This record gives sequence, structure tokens and C-alpha cells, in this order.
Amino acid sequence: AAGRDEAKAQIDAAIERLQNLFETMLPEKQAATIERRSIEGSAYKRRAWISEESRAGDLARMREAYLGAYQRRDELGYGDFAYPLLNVLAADLAIAWQAGKAGPSGAAKTSFNQQLEIAKAEVERSYNENPTFWNTVMLAEIKLYGALNNRQNSGSERDEIVDGYLEARKRSSPREFESALDQIDFMAEMAKPMPAINQSLTQLRGRLN
Repeated sequence: AAGRDEAKAQIDAAIERLQNLFETMLPEKQAATIERRSIEGSAYKRRAWISEESRAGDLARMREAYLGAYQRRDELGYGDFAYPLLNVLAADLAIAWQAGKAGPSGAAKTSFNQQLEIAKAEVERSYNENPTFWNTVMLAEIKLYGALNNRQNSGSERDEIVDGYLEARKRSSPREFESALDQIDFMAEMAKPMPAINQSLTQLRGRLN
């Protein structure tokens, strides 16, 4: 518990520093808010991961920060938007699971799939130009999030997702691949209120060890 409290305090200090940067930022420097809002989103994601007490609020703030990064990129017309968009969608799944739901439903489920297709088109364009660890692992995450949103869990779909992550590992350093595993661990933790989904994610993680 003491370790968690210390980690939360460190995250809170980092978030405060980022917010102070936003407030003092000159207009001509605001393109950097894409990266900084993504860092803020990452901080709230880490906070949600380690603390159940404030998890609902932290997930909402995670989503808000990543959405801000995505929208700012759209306004500027340049910069990576697939990464923050995929984290918005990860937050949507996590928020649903924490509320005891299998995922977004109705119009939200349809919108999720539409946003996933936008991210997929961007990542595939990048991959076709120059395959890297990051665009390869994002393709695997897109398959995973699509399967989770559409409640698809067949053996062939699971194998395809695993193959995508293993392909990314070929292009990664151990530290880079650990970041992909961290994301799966985060999603599994968020899915604990939904045992079948948590089990599926835990099994995926086990196949990537």
C-alpha cells in the first residue's frame, strides 16, 4: 500500500508539472500539446492501473487527455493520431468494463468500430511505407480492440492477434515489447469486473511470455 501511495504521489506531481506547462505555453508552441496531452493521458492511465479508489475518474481523465491529443492533431493536420486514438478506445473499453458491461453498446459500439477503422487506415499507411515495431504492434492492438468491442473470441481470432504481437516482437527491443505487454496487463486489470474478458486477456498475455 505504501508503494502504491508513493507511486500515486509521483504521478500526481508529474501531472501537475504538465498542467503548469500547458498554462504557460505560447500559442506558437502548442503543437507540442499533442505529445504532452498524450503524456498526461499516460499518467492518468498509470494512476487508474494502481489505484481502485479513483479509477473511474482517472479513466475519464485518461480518455479526455488522449482525446485532446487526437483532436489537436486533427486541427493541425500533422503528427501521429493513431496512438492517442487507440488509447481513447482503450479507455472506452475500460470504462465499460468497470461499469459491469461487456463493452460499448448501440451507437457507441458503432462509433468505436468507425474510429478503429480510422486508426487502422493511418497505421496501415505508415506500415506500408516503413514497417516498424510501433506500427506493427498497433495493428495487433487494433485487432485486439476490435475483437473485444465486437465480443469475438474464436480460436482463429485469438491466434491472429497473437501472431500480430509476435510479428511486432521481431522488430522490437525487449523494452519496447515490454510496453506492449504493459498495455495488455493494464487492459486485463481493467477487465477484472468481467471475468471472461479478464481471462481472455490474461491468456493472451501468457502466450506472449
